[in-house]
Amino acid sequence: MTRTILVIALFVSVAASACIKSPSEDENSPYEVEPTLGDLNYATIRVFFATDRDRSKSTRPSDMFGFDRGPVTYGTCDVSIPRDHRMGVLESPSFLKLEFHGDPEKHVLLLRISIENKQKYFADVAARLRESSTKNAFIFVHGYNVTFEDAARRTGQMAYDLGFDGAPVFYSWPSQGSLHNVHRGRSKQRMDSKQFEAVLG
Repeated sequence: MTRTILVIALFVSVAASACIKSPSEDENSPYEVEPTLGDLNYATIRVFFATDRDRSKSTRPSDMFGFDRGPVTYGTCDVSIPRDHRMGVLESPSFLKLEFHGDPEKHVLLLRISIENKQKYFADVAARLRESSTKNAFIFVHGYNVTFEDAARRTGQMAYDLGFDGAPVFYSWPSQGSLHNVHRGRSKQRMDSKQFEAVLG
């Protein structure tokens, strides 16, 4: 059976059809709420990534990658999806709700990043494809004004909302992550097509 790779280039999330059933309501969904440590009120979605953002010295997932270009890094991200998640929504902490910290039971969060060498990365992607029923993958490529963290969160959210059981992948190029720096992002930090080809192996 041939493998299909769908490349999605978006600034915001895919507008999923209202007729798609939420994975949390589907008994056969591969994205059930984790049973570990009791009945948690969120699911954890693992997505693959490749990025040519520079690595920082921080070990915090939200700060691990910066805004300048660096060598290509491969790995996986774990993203939380709350039980009461609304399709198409990227739930985030709100000052208006006095939410000053992320809570995986309420918000879509980047929980963990695991760095892999290129050989293991592509082996793991291939294994995910073999294990899936559709043998499909999608690659999310973000636009300007997007951080690595938000690209990971959006990829997890899309995979969950679509009930996608293949290999969800995102490529994060060094856009600046803020409207204030959009001009710099356009002039100095354009997506490198050769780097993107590396994502496809």
